[in-house]
Amino acid sequence: AEPCDIEALREKAVQLLKSGLSQALGETRLPANDVTLWAQSHGVASLYKPVLATLAMGMDPCLKTGDQYNYDTAKWRLLGLGWNGPGFIQRGRKPADILGRQKILNIVAGKIQQMIEVEFPLGNLIYQDLKGLFFTFPGVADDAEAASLARELAVKIVPIIRGDSKDELWPFFTLSRPCRTMMMIAREIQARDGLATLPRVATNLSMEKLASNREESLLLEGPILKAPAAGQDVCPVCSFRSKPAADESCSVCRERRQSRQSKWQTEREDQTIWVDEVADASNRVALLTLRFDLSRWLSGEWLTTVFSQTYEDWYKSARLKKVLKNAQQARKLNNILKSLAVEPTFETVVGILDFILAYPDTDPSFRPPLLNTFFKDVDASDKPEEANYIPRFLDNLREKINEDPSYVLTAEDLAGFIFTQNPSPGRLTRIWEETEGFFQRWLSRVSSSVFPNKPQRVSFKTCSAVAGVRAGRTYRIAIPNLAPDGLVVCCLDDNRQDFLTVDSLEKFRIERGGARFQGLSAVQQALSESGIVSWLDEETGECLRQAASPTSPTKIDRNQLTDESYFPYIVLASSPVFCQALFPADRIPGILRQLLELYDERFAKVQGKLPLHVGLLGAKRKYPLYALLDAGQQILDHPSFRKGVSLSPWWNKNGSAEGKVDPFYGGYPTNPPVNDKHNISGLTSNRSQPLWTTPGYFDFDLLGS
Repeated sequence: AEPCDIEALREKAVQLLKSGLSQALGETRLPANDVTLWAQSHGVASLYKPVLATLAMGMDPCLKTGDQYNYDTAKWRLLGLGWNGPGFIQRGRKPADILGRQKILNIVAGKIQQMIEVEFPLGNLIYQDLKGLFFTFPGVADDAEAASLARELAVKIVPIIRGDSKDELWPFFTLSRPCRTMMMIAREIQARDGLATLPRVATNLSMEKLASNREESLLLEGPILKAPAAGQDVCPVCSFRSKPAADESCSVCRERRQSRQSKWQTEREDQTIWVDEVADASNRVALLTLRFDLSRWLSGEWLTTVFSQTYEDWYKSARLKKVLKNAQQARKLNNILKSLAVEPTFETVVGILDFILAYPDTDPSFRPPLLNTFFKDVDASDKPEEANYIPRFLDNLREKINEDPSYVLTAEDLAGFIFTQNPSPGRLTRIWEETEGFFQRWLSRVSSSVFPNKPQRVSFKTCSAVAGVRAGRTYRIAIPNLAPDGLVVCCLDDNRQDFLTVDSLEKFRIERGGARFQGLSAVQQALSESGIVSWLDEETGECLRQAASPTSPTKIDRNQLTDESYFPYIVLASSPVFCQALFPADRIPGILRQLLELYDERFAKVQGKLPLHVGLLGAKRKYPLYALLDAGQQILDHPSFRKGVSLSPWWNKNGSAEGKVDPFYGGYPTNPPVNDKHNISGLTSNRSQPLWTTPGYFDFDLLGS
C-alpha cells in the first residue's frame, strides 16, 4: 500500500465530516440542540488535543492521584496571535488594494491554523476575527515552559506572517494562565485588542499572570526598517515601503492591485471592485459597518440566562421519580425541605442543594442519589475510593464555576451551573459560526431581493489603437451629447483595445429627435454614434492628447458592443463578527430592511442579548476610501455601545408569535451582572417590567468633502 499522507487524510476527513455533522445535533438535551454535532465534536477535540500534546512532550497535563492522572483537574491555556488587521485593511486606497489585503489576512490565518492544528498539533482554532486568532493550548503549569513553547512557535510562524504581508503585519502573541473553562477568552480578546493598535515592530508575548496581571517578554526582534534613499519617497498606499519618486506606488502595492484586478476579470458577474460602479445616480455611496458584540457571550455572562434544562424537566426526570417512589427517600426529602413541597421551582432546587452542600453531615448515603437527579449521565458516589466521590465531585464543580481557591460554593451558584448553559468550546464555536453565517446569508438576500435586476456595464473595442492607454488603468472619457460629462472605463487589454465601463450607467442620458435614452441604452448609442473625443487618466489626471480630439474622435467597433451584469456592492472587510460593505446610497433602505428581517429571524430568541451595532456613512463617490473606512470604525466606537441598560422589551411582549415565552431562552435579568454572571434567581420571563439588556445601536452620518 502507498504511504498515507496524514495531513492530506486529515483535510479530507474534515471536509467530509464537517458537511455531514453540521446537519446533526451535538447534544441530546433539548435546550442545547442548536449546537451542531460538528461544533460539539470540534469543541471536544479542542480540549483533548492540548492534553495529548502535553503528554507527548513528557509533561503532566493535570494532577495525579497516586500513579494515575486525575483528568478532572485538567486545565488549558489560550494562545492568541494578534495584529492590527483593521489598520492593515484601511491603508488601501482603492477597493482592489483593500480586497488584496483582506485576502492576505485570510491566507496568513489559514497557514497559521494549519501549522498549529496539523504540523505542530497543539490545539484547535476556537475564535477568529480581523485582529487575529485564538487556539486552545497545553495548560502546562510552568509559565517558563509555556513561554518557551510559544517562542518555538514564533520562530516558525512570524516569518510566514511577515513574508506574506511584506512586513506590514506586526504580529504579537498572547497566552492565558491555565484555566478549567474557556471563559478566559473574553479577557484574552480584551488584552489582544489593547495591544493591536500600539505601534510595535518586535514580536512580544503578553502572558496572563494571577489576578489578571500580564507580563510582556520579547520573542523575536522586528524587521529592519529602511529610510527612503535619494530620489525616493514613501509609498502612499502602504505608508511603509520606499518607491521611486516618479512612481505612484511601490512595486508590492502595484502587484497586489494588479493581482486583484486579474481575479476580478475572471468573475466579473459577481460583486464589483469599482467605487464608480457602486455609486447611485446622484454619485453617492454608502458604507455600512456591522459589528456583533460577543464579549458577554464569550465571557459566559449571557449563557447564564439560557437554560440547559428547566425546573419542569428536572421535576419530571426519571431519577427524581425514582427517589419520590421510594417511601423512605421521599420522607427524607420532605424533611429536608420542611415547609416546602417538592415542586418544579427555584426554591425547591436551592433547598435540596443546600442540603447536599452541607456534606459530610448526617445521612451521607442520601446525598449522591439526590444530587444525581440533576444530571442524566453523571453519577456521584458516597464511596471515597471512587472517582466521583461526592466531595471531589462538588469540588470539581466549584472549580468550574470559580477558579479562585478562596471561593465557597453556594447553592444558588450550583443551581445556575446545573440549570443554565456553560461556555463549552462547542458552544463558543457555535456562537461565532452563527454570526459569520449571518453576514453570508444577509449578503445573499441583498443580492436576490435588493438587486434582482442587476445593473449592466458595456464592453467595447476601439477601431484603432488608443495612444497612451495601459492595461489595468482607468480613464474618464468624453462622448459628445452624453450627459453628464465623463464616463469611467477600464482598459482590459491595450494590445487588443478592449475596454469596459466601470461607472454607474444609470445616471447617463442622451436625447435624439425628441426621444430620451437613459442608462445602458444611452451609453451604447452614444459610443456607437459619436465615438470618444477625449481620454483623461483617472490616476494621474493627465489628458491623453494624442489619443483623441473633437475633430478626430476614437471610433468604436459597433459589432463589438456587448453588455454584462454585476452586483453593485463591495464587501471591503469581513470576519465572523465584523463586516464593512459599500452600497449605492439610494438602496440603503431596502438593504437595512433585509438586515433587520434576517436578524429577527435568526436571533429572535436572544433579542436584547446579542447586540448588532450598525453604522451608516453616506458620501460622494470621490470621498477618500481609507478615510471612509476609518470613520466607519470610529462611528461604532462610542463607549456607550458596550454598556448594558435597563429597558422595557421592544420585541414581542409575549415572547413569541404563538404568545408563549420560550422556556429556555425566555429568562431575562432585571439587574446588571455581578462578576460577569447573572444569578439564576434574578431571571424573569415577565415582559411588563424593565429588563437588563444589551441592545444594538444604529448611528449614521452624511460626510461632506
